[in-house]
Amino acid sequence: MSLPKSHIPLVSIVMPVFNAMPYLAKALDTLQSQTLEDFELLCIDDASQDGSDLLLQEYAAKDPRMRLLRQAHSGAAIARNLGMEHATGKYIMFLDADDWFDQVMLEHAVNKAEITQAEVVIFDAYKYYISDQTIKEPSHYLRKKF
Repeated sequence: MSLPKSHIPLVSIVMPVFNAMPYLAKALDTLQSQTLEDFELLCIDDASQDGSDLLLQEYAAKDPRMRLLRQAHSGAAIARNLGMEHATGKYIMFLDADDWFDQVMLEHAVNKAEITQAEVVIFDAYKYYISDQTIKEPSHYLRKKF
């Protein structure tokens, strides 16, 4: 995918990354396969020491939507702030490097925001258990009654 330099993406995805090597490729792959392709991915390497930075460079070299930023180890909150400073999209989304994402996640989130004129869109999350390879809906992620 080749985008003109002047293109402003619909969504800016901010992803802090710190030593996420076991999960990072899956997270990046699920973002690259989104049905909504009009996004920029800002990955903030928080001084990873496990090769995550090299994997980020490899992905960024292949996908013009992805930008790699670096910071001294300062934590995810500071990384998210750095990402927001560089974000250019109409919408901003925070995702974690150890998660993977449904193929229509961005499309559905943007559609919901556009239809309802919402300032914030939240959605379900599920937990994957490596030990028995099951996916469960944890009760503590989102309390729908609130």
